Amino acid sequence: MSDKEIDTWRRLIAIDRQQRKGPFDPELREQLDAYLKRRWQSGTGTQQLSDELGINHHTLLFWRSRWGARTQVKGQLRRVEVIAERPLRASKLTLHGPAGTRIENMSLDEVTELWRKLT
Repeated sequence: MSDKEIDTWRRLIAIDRQQRKGPFDPELREQLDAYLKRRWQSGTGTQQLSDELGINHHTLLFWRSRWGARTQVKGQLRRVEVIAERPLRASKLTLHGPAGTRIENMSLDEVTELWRKLT
């Protein structure tokens, strides 16, 4: 892309930013969008476009998301089956407490009962 064309776009963007806050002028935005889309499709990265024109990179990423990149068919719904969790085995647990306290070989019920008594 020619430096003259980039300078023209930078000037138009600067004028729009001085005249208004918030979104770009709709007419400018439409023209800018077409220009950016054309450049992006020709292989120019969004970071390079952002740097060239002085537009926030995240703004360009947002605009790009509306250029048809999301026209892919969404996945179809599938039937799923919910299976209950397996119950905990009656394994022995180890409880680590503050200041090096360690209580070993307790069942879940025993740990629960101890926790209730300590609180």
